[in-house]
Amino acid sequence: MKITVPPAMLAAATQTLQSAYCPYSNYPVAACVSAEDGTLFSAANVENAAYNLCSCAETNAICQLISSGHRLITSCLVITTSLPLVSPCGACRQRLSEFAQGNIAIYLCSTHGDFEIQYLHDLLPHAFGPTHLETL
Repeated sequence: MKITVPPAMLAAATQTLQSAYCPYSNYPVAACVSAEDGTLFSAANVENAAYNLCSCAETNAICQLISSGHRLITSCLVITTSLPLVSPCGACRQRLSEFAQGNIAIYLCSTHGDFEIQYLHDLLPHAFGPTHLETL
């Protein structure tokens, strides 16, 4: 079975990559998340001279999804212009986990055509979530 990257997600993220604001690192990143109904939300990273105020592409895409009234992410795609392929940072993995529908696929891509598929449970095996708060 041949595994491929979802073409609509790749196209949306690739187009959004051009909007990355990364004057300090020169490391553009874009992400695209898919809602339960198939609606796609893509965003790029936004840097700031005060580095702790930077915002990851994955976080920005999730915020767009939530702001549009959606609550479930069914997959995520991350694209960069460089190699090696990059996976979401720890904070973005936790944010994805908050809104993921099960063990979602995370497509890691580069503009060079390289890609691989990882799964959220492998990237964040013992995620903290809403069920941990039910005993409070």
